[in-house]
Amino acid sequence: MSITPKNKSSKTVSERERFIGFVYVLTLFIVITGACGFILFKYAGTRHIFSNKIMVIKKMERQKEFQNIQSVQIVSADTLFSRIEQFEPGVNASYEENDIKFLINDLAKQWEKNSFDKRNKMFWHLASVYEMWFADKKELWSKQDNIIKFKKNLEE
Repeated sequence: MSITPKNKSSKTVSERERFIGFVYVLTLFIVITGACGFILFKYAGTRHIFSNKIMVIKKMERQKEFQNIQSVQIVSADTLFSRIEQFEPGVNASYEENDIKFLINDLAKQWEKNSFDKRNKMFWHLASVYEMWFADKKELWSKQDNIIKFKKNLEE
């Protein structure tokens, strides 16, 4: 098959058609590149980095708040420790016993206020330890007092 001049002229493209084709391909390239870039940066972009930073900042704020609560409550726990240690059940001072019970309940309420944070449960545990110690101290004094009374009764 030979190529005739008629076929050659039908395949030639004018400058205007080439320019329109170039603009069409360039526009298509820009649109596809923009869509791919948008999809890439939207789902794997910095949005997750910033949300993680915000989450870390909130966590740090909660830790700082817990440290503040802990520093306030440690003073209360130390006071409670010294009050239980100095408590003498033989002395009829019901106000002192009520104050100790109030301090124990105040320490335990810290857990109830912030039950969403498991770290605050240590205050509840500490309050229950102090409560057991206080009850044991009263019971021990009672038993020792009974032993002394029984010895006196045996001597008579």
